[in-house]
Amino acid sequence: MTRQYPVECTVSAAGCIGGALMILVLPLPWLCAVILAATIHESCHLILLKLCGVSVHRIQIGIHGAAIETAALSPVQELLCAAAGPMGSLLCLVFAKIFPALALCALVQGIYNLLPVYPLDGGRIVRSMATLLMPRYTERICRAVSVCTVILINLICAVLYLRTALPCFLLIGGYFILTATLCRKTPCKDSSY
Repeated sequence: MTRQYPVECTVSAAGCIGGALMILVLPLPWLCAVILAATIHESCHLILLKLCGVSVHRIQIGIHGAAIETAALSPVQELLCAAAGPMGSLLCLVFAKIFPALALCALVQGIYNLLPVYPLDGGRIVRSMATLLMPRYTERICRAVSVCTVILINLICAVLYLRTALPCFLLIGGYFILTATLCRKTPCKDSSY
């Protein structure tokens, strides 16, 4: 019988600042919708990790979302677990008539997380598929897809900002994705595939 250790949950300083800003800016129903959408998303990851028999060591909440530190995953397990969160988010659309704020927040979170930018869930899906199909070129493929996606998103944001005079949140969104990629959050696994 293996001994179960409690899961360590931590919140970074940047995560606290981001949470405080959300409390100050968002009305209470929208704040609850954001928190519930994030909880559903991360719970789907955790449920699939549990179904795959993978132990979870730590959950870190930061400015770029949550990172779940686990034991090493096979490429198939990584693919399934990475896809679980966005799929759970997109399943919240079923409740759009009853909870429209939750459905909208979950939709935005699901789409954002499906971007093929590593370390987002979409980037992890690309990495897993590259590992399964072309293991020799996994790092190159993952880096190229991430960089091309970030460049494209930033170009679209800049063009939309210049042509439509939309608020600068588009540029901030592009910058957020760029920093997430450049930070290169390391995979939270005991070992690589």
